[in-house]
This record gives sequence, C-alpha cells and structure tokens, in this order.
Amino acid sequence: TVWLTGLRGIAALIVAFTHFFEGELNAGFRGYYAKPPENNRYFFQVPLIRIVFAGQGMVAIFFVISAYSISIKPIRMRDYGPKEEFFSYLSSATFRRGFRLYIPTFAMEAIAHTAAILGLYHWPPKDSMDRSLWRAIVSQGNYMLGALNPIASTKVEPMNGQLWTIPLEFFGSCIVFLTILCTANLRASSRPMITAMLALLGFWNSSWLLFTYMCGLTICEVRTILDNRDVSCRNREKQNTKFGALSLANGWLLLFGLYLLGLPEHPESNPFSDEYLWLRNIAGNGYQIDDIAQLWRSLGGALCVFAISNSSTLQAPFMTPTAQYLGKISFGLYLVHLMIYQMWRNPVLRFFGLWDGTNSAATQWISWSGSGLVLTPVVLLTADVLTKTIDNNSIYFSRWVENFFQ
Repeated sequence: TVWLTGLRGIAALIVAFTHFFEGELNAGFRGYYAKPPENNRYFFQVPLIRIVFAGQGMVAIFFVISAYSISIKPIRMRDYGPKEEFFSYLSSATFRRGFRLYIPTFAMEAIAHTAAILGLYHWPPKDSMDRSLWRAIVSQGNYMLGALNPIASTKVEPMNGQLWTIPLEFFGSCIVFLTILCTANLRASSRPMITAMLALLGFWNSSWLLFTYMCGLTICEVRTILDNRDVSCRNREKQNTKFGALSLANGWLLLFGLYLLGLPEHPESNPFSDEYLWLRNIAGNGYQIDDIAQLWRSLGGALCVFAISNSSTLQAPFMTPTAQYLGKISFGLYLVHLMIYQMWRNPVLRFFGLWDGTNSAATQWISWSGSGLVLTPVVLLTADVLTKTIDNNSIYFSRWVENFFQ
C-alpha cells in the first residue's frame, strides 16, 4: 500500500498546479472542443493530457484514497486480531480522526488571517479586506464552528478556499468506520457486495461523497480477499497467458478513469464540451450540472485507484522517492499552496513582466515559467515545515487527548 502515499502526493501536486493558474489560464479548465474554437483547441485541453488541470478530479481521488487508507488497519485487525482489539482500535481511530484533520486546517486558517492582517495578500478581494484583529478573530471562530458540522455546509467561507473539502473528508471517514463496524460479523464475500451497493446508492442519489468513500472501502475489501487467497497483483502479472486479458482490461480501466477525471470544470454552467457531451446525455435532465460532472469524475477516481491496486507495474511510478516525498507532505501541500499563491504569485508575475502592457507569447512564457520556478520551492518547503511542525504533532495531540479522557 506504499503506492497510496505516492498517488496522494501526485494528486496534491496537481491541485497545487491547477491553482497556480487560477483566474488567468482559463483555457486549461475547458475542454478541447469547448466554444468558441478560437479560444480553445490547445494540446493541453486534450483528454488524458488535461489531467494536469483536473483539480476537481483530484479531490475525488483524495476521497477514494482516504477511504482505502483508513480502512486497511481496521480490516486487518478485524480479520486477524481479537475482536476486542478491533473494536478498541476502531473507536480510537474514529475519535482521533477529527483532530487529525481539523487541527492543521484551523492552524492554516489562523496563519492566513495573520497574513491578511499584515497586508501580505495581493489577491482581490483579500488585498482590500478589513485588516482588523477583531474581524480575523470573529471570522476564524465562525469558520471553525461551521466546519465542525460536516453535515451542513459552513456559511463562512474559509480564507483558504480549498478547505471546503475537510469537513466532507471527516464525514466520509466516519461513514467508512461505521460501515466497517456494521459489516464486521458478515461473511468476507458479503462485505464488498454491501459496500458496492452503498456506493451505487450514492451514485444514484448524486452523493459523490458517499460514492467515493464506499468505492475506496470496497476496493480495500476486495484487495483483502485477494491477498488472503494469495493472489497478489505480482503473481497474477507473472501468469501472462492466463491473465493477459485481465491486464489489458486493467489498462483500459485506467485510461477510461483518467478520461473521466479530466472532465472540464469551465464553464461552470455546462463544462461538458463535445468530447464529454455523451456523459451529460446519459445522465438526463434530472440532475444538476455540477453534480453530474463531479459524479463522473468520482467514478474516474475510483476506476484509477482500482486499476492501480491491481498492477505492480502501475504502482511503480508512485513508489519512487519523489512521489513518496510528495505523499508525506501532501496534506501540508494541500493546505498551504493557495495562500502562497495569493500572497506572491501576482507580484512575481509582474516582476517577470507579464502585465507590462504587451502580454506577448514570449512574455507570458517567461513570466509563468519564472514564477513557477520561484514559487514551487517555496510551496514545497512551506508544506514540509507545516507537515513536521503542525501536521505530525496533531497525531500526537489526538492521542494525548484520547488518553486524557480514558
């Protein structure tokens, strides 16, 4: 399961990459056949290639990976350990999950408010907002109270816009833990059937949150059954004559998953450009556009994770040192990147001459490339520091709180 860490890191990097161009390179968020033609038809808009702009798709990947990751240990304890230890761990993991997610999130929000007070933002409307300490305290408190209710969306927008996913991740994690508990006494073969039906229920009801988390749990249950039967992906791949067709099907699943993940995000009123229009037609008119789009992206995320879980060859790129490092700082990278961009991206672009009045192709290329070279190390270093200081310590703090109340 080491590859899960690497996949999470690559997904976080793609989210950071897409936000780097937010508000400027809008063509990256549209499909190849989007209209009008003169503003599109770029190579980076081609399906599969535009995966590097699939920020919303990466959120779906995050949720599937999250469900898979948090399910591994309780499932193993359920199958191999005493029931008492299994129930004890499940209770502990559920209790600590909120601390693990919310402490770094609230800390990052407080840092963002501090940056606003100091006037460090160069991003409208944050560069003109009220910089009083009282406003920051009230806004921070309102956001924290709202975010702690994962069932209803918070009425206060966070300073870091990407943090809208954190309450959903906490809610999805609780659903996974509850499902593992409820299915603990069922037959091994019955569990993935139940979780798969719950995933389909989520898909049918436009709940991409339920769908992604149940897909992640289902994949983990299936992998557990196969591993118990000593049918590892490496052993299956060695038997090419018997499993060649399955390997080919696995590859097509991955490609189709990447295609779905790359479903455009703009225009928000209808992101289904011609190369994706058939997906819109399948859904019919009974669903909202944004629900349909994110459901298809969620299916793409589930297919990709499932395909990679079946192949050591596909897992290999995510087990490299670079991918593993990105995975270790992925939460910090996800939390911090947007604040860095909103403080320094536009000034750095101006330094390289993007808004010098010409905006020639050469100027744009130099400006964006130079800004990326400057800001990428800053983002990675800040994410590394945040991981080591706040993220890792949130784990220890959650254990301390649990022990305090025991």
